[in-house]
Amino acid sequence: MRKVLVLALLAILALSAVPFVSASPAAQFAGCADEVDEEYGARFRLLSLNGLDFQITAVGVDDFDPTITILDADGEVVTCNNDADGAAEVSVSLPSIMAGPSETTARAGTNVPGDEGRLDYEVIVGSNDGTSGEFVLMYSGAEVFGADNIDQFQLVSTDAMGEAEVPFAVYAVNLQRPDQALDPTVSVTFGEDFQQTCFKSSAASLCEGDHEDLRNDDYYVVLEGEEQLQMFGDDAMLNLGGLGGEGAEFGIAVGSYNANSFGPYTLIIHTGVSYPEAE
Repeated sequence: MRKVLVLALLAILALSAVPFVSASPAAQFAGCADEVDEEYGARFRLLSLNGLDFQITAVGVDDFDPTITILDADGEVVTCNNDADGAAEVSVSLPSIMAGPSETTARAGTNVPGDEGRLDYEVIVGSNDGTSGEFVLMYSGAEVFGADNIDQFQLVSTDAMGEAEVPFAVYAVNLQRPDQALDPTVSVTFGEDFQQTCFKSSAASLCEGDHEDLRNDDYYVVLEGEEQLQMFGDDAMLNLGGLGGEGAEFGIAVGSYNANSFGPYTLIIHTGVSYPEAE
């Protein structure tokens, strides 16, 4: 009997050590990205994280059913999710889209240790049933400290996302007012020649590109129950319209408008994925 238990334990340890790229993710966690999701899913990179608990929520638009897979810097699966009961009440109302609530909303997160230096993570948002669609991604758990502290992210789009011209809008919002005073800023870069920055959505001179004043009762987030967390004119947004052309990497940076403004924020991204049509 002891021999059987030892062999079983060794088998479990061997499975857990298999890299993500060669393993069967669905056998590790329910809702993991498969090979199709790896090729056609949207990828988000969270750069240089240290000492925090972060959470990713993906709310499908209309009937789109998103999945979330979180990978560490070695490309190994940290966790996955398809439908999260605790996120079924999440809904968002944004200038670019309204989404949720939905029982198909996905949510996953992890703890980033504070004693292992700066760590990168990658998030794949895919389709549970292999169909194309739009979603709203919400990243929470991070905070910035003063004007010199900037968090860095990347959106990696696929050729298929470009061909389908899926939307791309980015929001940096403080959902903890008035307890937290952060006035978040957001910028999006592409290559060496393109950069747009928004310091305050309520001021046209401080918000480049396509934006709307988020100081509007129509724009809010519902995290649970029926409480609407309002957005403010000090929150920031950039609507890049539709992605086009070949796959690309877009840099996203979130910071503080001034040295006296600090605290947690929520990064919200409205985009989508394009999967090949089933034959």
